[in-house]
Amino acid sequence: MDAYSSIDITNAYLYANLNTVIYMKQPTGYEIDNNKVCKLRKAIYGLHQSGRQWFLELENKLIKLKFKKLEWVNCVYMFEDNVILLFYVDDMILFGKEMENVNFVLQLLQKNFDLIIMGKTMKLLGIEFEEIGNSLFIHQRSYIRRLCEIYEKYNYPVSSLTIAKGQVLSKLDSPKTSEEILTVPYRNLIGSLSFIAIRTRSDIMYAVNVLSQFQANPGIKHWNCLLRLLGYLKYTQEYKLELPKVKSLKLRCYSDSDFATNRDDRVSMGGFLTFIDETPISWRTFKQKSVSLSTMETEYFSLTEAAKEFIWLKNVINNKSLNLELSENVMFCDNQAAISFSKSPVENYRTKHIDVRYHFLRHLIYDKRQRASPRVTEEPSNKKTPKFHPDRVVAVAEWYRYRTVACLVTSSSPVPLKTRRVGQRCTLNLSRAEMSSRWCGVVVRRGGASSGVVHVT
Repeated sequence: MDAYSSIDITNAYLYANLNTVIYMKQPTGYEIDNNKVCKLRKAIYGLHQSGRQWFLELENKLIKLKFKKLEWVNCVYMFEDNVILLFYVDDMILFGKEMENVNFVLQLLQKNFDLIIMGKTMKLLGIEFEEIGNSLFIHQRSYIRRLCEIYEKYNYPVSSLTIAKGQVLSKLDSPKTSEEILTVPYRNLIGSLSFIAIRTRSDIMYAVNVLSQFQANPGIKHWNCLLRLLGYLKYTQEYKLELPKVKSLKLRCYSDSDFATNRDDRVSMGGFLTFIDETPISWRTFKQKSVSLSTMETEYFSLTEAAKEFIWLKNVINNKSLNLELSENVMFCDNQAAISFSKSPVENYRTKHIDVRYHFLRHLIYDKRQRASPRVTEEPSNKKTPKFHPDRVVAVAEWYRYRTVACLVTSSSPVPLKTRRVGQRCTLNLSRAEMSSRWCGVVVRRGGASSGVVHVT
């Protein structure tokens, strides 16, 4: 989609009719009779049902204008197979192959709504858009800078890592008496960092998830770690997530998990990262629902959670209105036992206790009628990805020129290799997926004294 434009609908709620009877006092300065009240006909701002009524009004209007609603996803419509409309409340974006088609839809909407045409999208819902060459970059630099200014009085340290190496957090570090309770905006900062992590910065997702578990009663150790994470964002505020033109529709998902690293309840953490070609489009870190008895179990649980997101994305892409076709759909896992178990119907004494909800993945693999059945496999190189010293993460990311590095879980996932030369002195055997998946996916070793080459394998 080479042409796009954003628009804003003026006083959007007032287009919608109310479906319930609501009375209000006469507005000041417009009184007719003190014994009378006003009966509302429109969904004015401030009513709890106004948002819903506006959504229904807009949906009905778009359908009358011959827009087709896409399956599997809300608030996305297609016009004559050449323009896509996305909206969030009263903000809209139009995408099309030709600007002529986009302008036609703009004129169509202008006949039905009072709207402001804002041109090319520069900022939407806190996310900034920037075109550089043939790529589109998204980031939240302005939001991060404003956040750093708000919490500047707490003297947070500027850091090159989200969490210090070997850092272990526990509820034992929480206050035990009322005198020890911190009066700091812990929840406010967690909420702001979550807003950033979910949208553009997968590299802080794991850290935010871990620190969120102590919101009820944070201690000084938790607060210091949170400030360190803010310092990391200040250090990396120029990082941008690149969205290049997709060369091929290859849907790939990398799943991983740790094993019983939580000292309080020994529940494992899992995560996944999904790509189209080499562009990350979806990521998540989560605490699992139960204690795992082996690494196979925790990896299998993470695969199941990843499969749910994977299936939804595949259904969206395969929507008939989009005329797209995936050339590949694969899920990767670095645990051979979990892969084998997902493909085997056999139960034994070490696996018979696993709840039926986690066998959703196995059902998808065996049900050939499922158009979205994924292929689960191990890493293409057939060897485990070595560990990476975290102190090197920022340097490697800058060498590779990829503007975000992600730590979804505490261990690495396998990814395909790719070689890129930066300047004359650095050779990197990394893929964009590898740099984006987590900080401990590669090993850095120095070449000979005379070579002056840094090898990353």
